[in-house]
Amino acid sequence: MDILLGSFVEKYIKLFNEGELQMLETILELDDNDIYRYALDKVTIPKEINNRVMQLLKDFTILKK
Repeated sequence: MDILLGSFVEKYIKLFNEGELQMLETILELDDNDIYRYALDKVTIPKEINNRVMQLLKDFTILKK
């Protein structure tokens, strides 16, 4: 997950506004296994983190598979 998340952050960090940076921080504080399951649509993403940043992460993860 560190490699995947590192690559994701490297690609998008400069494009995020302040709110999206907060969303990213919230996502990064989650357990790696939860992030992975959300990113691969293995489980329902909680409403509070189902946002543009998570959608970008999902797209990014699927392309990396």
